[in-house]
Amino acid sequence: EFTRKLYTRLAAIFIPLENPRETLLGIADRFMDGLASLRSPADMLMVLVTSIAIWLTETGKYWFVMHAFDFEVSFFVLMLMTAVVNLATTLPSSPGYIGTFHEPGIEILKAFGVPENIAGAYTVVLHAALWLPITLLGIFYMFRQGVRWRDFRQATQAVTDSAESIPAEVVAGRP
Repeated sequence: EFTRKLYTRLAAIFIPLENPRETLLGIADRFMDGLASLRSPADMLMVLVTSIAIWLTETGKYWFVMHAFDFEVSFFVLMLMTAVVNLATTLPSSPGYIGTFHEPGIEILKAFGVPENIAGAYTVVLHAALWLPITLLGIFYMFRQGVRWRDFRQATQAVTDSAESIPAEVVAGRP
């Protein structure tokens, strides 16, 4: 309750207009509700341990792929690269994160002495090694469940049709 009062007061000071302030307070409330599940020390520890395991596993894949190329950097450099490229892929980009994955990865490797052409080739192969298996697995299970590409088109059309039937006032947020 203290936290909500604090960010409500700060919002009142820094955001004088009511509509944007209420919108941001709603976002803050939902964010804080999401954090409520982490109040237990045991839950926090589980999240921490799981996160470390996931990041180390992904960095391990970077390390294995590195051994197919004529360069070597430390595991810690690869951990840095993992963090940077994962953060970069949160930026809006093309499908498959083409560009937002590659450019930061290449720059990290160059900063640690890897020639640009080798860094570029490594990053492309690494990206394929990360993206392709999970994508193929997803397609396999999609077909195994009986889902077909046309089902996506039909679902998209249904959403489009239902969105067109919503009054403009509701879409704009006015009753």
